[in-house]
Amino acid sequence: MAGPFIGEWIEHQTLTYLYRYEFDQSDDTTTDQTASEEQDRDDSALQKAEIKRSVTPPRKIRPLDLRVQFNRLAEIWKRDTAHLSNITRRAMHPAYQRIIGMGSGAVPLILEEFRKGQLDDWFWALSAITGENPITADLAGNVEGMAEAWLRWGRATGYLNDSTEHLRPDSQTSE
Repeated sequence: MAGPFIGEWIEHQTLTYLYRYEFDQSDDTTTDQTASEEQDRDDSALQKAEIKRSVTPPRKIRPLDLRVQFNRLAEIWKRDTAHLSNITRRAMHPAYQRIIGMGSGAVPLILEEFRKGQLDDWFWALSAITGENPITADLAGNVEGMAEAWLRWGRATGYLNDSTEHLRPDSQTSE
């Protein structure tokens, strides 16, 4: 089992256990039930879970919460991996993996890091989240060029817009 299915399986197992516990506490005759009756009870518990899930929408993370969470995780990751040169070891850090787990909501936040001139190893995360890699062979190893390729990609795909261009450190306003 992987992905969202494991969560559903855990929820099913938990609800089944709780339902059995509640049923066993209220009636001592459960020890004589047949396997098919237990399956019916399990199915009933699962149906109750499905109804509850359809009524209660999942909690969405607000953008501000997402930014706070991203900043906290990025700080932990940078602090804990500053001494590492191996990108694989850096990318396997739990905080970095949690940032990847934030999904597409983390993409503009990572791109903002590039705009601010903080050219950390975000390339792995961006590729993992988006399934894209705008870095051409001639840019490999050129961190500034690689970051610029991702910024162009961000503008082209709508992750970035001109209203936040002022965040870029080399942008000058002419007055």
